[in-house]
Amino acid sequence: MRVTSLHPLFGVEISGVAAERLSQPAIATEIRHTVHEHGFALLRGIRLTADSAMTLARLLGNPEIGYRPEFTHDQYPELVLLGNMGEVDGGVAYLNTQGIEWHTDATGKGLAPGVTMLYCLKTPMEAGDTLFASTDAAYAALDDDRLSAYEDLEVVHSFNVHNDKVASFAGTNVNVQQETLRNRYPDTIDPVVTIHPFTKRPCFFISHQLVREVVGYSQKEGRDLVMNLVRYITEERFVFRHRWNEEDLIIFDNIACLHSATEYDYEDQDRLFYQIIISGQNKAQHGTRG
Repeated sequence: MRVTSLHPLFGVEISGVAAERLSQPAIATEIRHTVHEHGFALLRGIRLTADSAMTLARLLGNPEIGYRPEFTHDQYPELVLLGNMGEVDGGVAYLNTQGIEWHTDATGKGLAPGVTMLYCLKTPMEAGDTLFASTDAAYAALDDDRLSAYEDLEVVHSFNVHNDKVASFAGTNVNVQQETLRNRYPDTIDPVVTIHPFTKRPCFFISHQLVREVVGYSQKEGRDLVMNLVRYITEERFVFRHRWNEEDLIIFDNIACLHSATEYDYEDQDRLFYQIIISGQNKAQHGTRG
């Protein structure tokens, strides 16, 4: 297995691993360690089926059930279908038309999030990129005076804030909120600075699209704090932009990275991905520079 840097601060490409070797526990463990250490890992030219994607996901950890079953594979409720291609594999691909919206997957469920697998089956040739931003590199680069404004902050992450936003976007195929979804994931209070459970490095931990409020601040003050922090984390120096090719697989760490989709022509350009989210293991802990 060869590892090559994709960005000066984070992200690597893994090569020399054939798709059939991804079913080997030792290879999966090495990949997960690489993802934690570098934020994300890209594997190119990996031919996966739903079966082999789920095999890898289970070796990486505990795959989460998709929170909207209508957007999942008919045999695997953990395998979410993303894109604009309608009915696929017994489910309907989830079409999100929000464009750039920085976030982490699986925030607001009580545990710090784990890793996400994104596998490209179909993509526009010149659009539909995914952006990644390094939260630990951003933390390490911030001067002490500015950092002091964030180290003790806590935010309320809310799945319902996110779902209400998505349901309001023009062209989305997300239905109006079901009451079951509202009750399934209660709001959580999380530290803005946390210690990564594997690398032990401090990271910013904030999922912009899920923030309901900043504890102890007015809505305006809290919104300004969140927006200023997200703008800082997503400065160009901390961001990697990936142009997808079919059979690309990216596995990314949801504490070490923020990510965002970008827009494409939802009417005339086909896009289809498998997404599998691997659960975290611990509640987010407060972190400091020390």
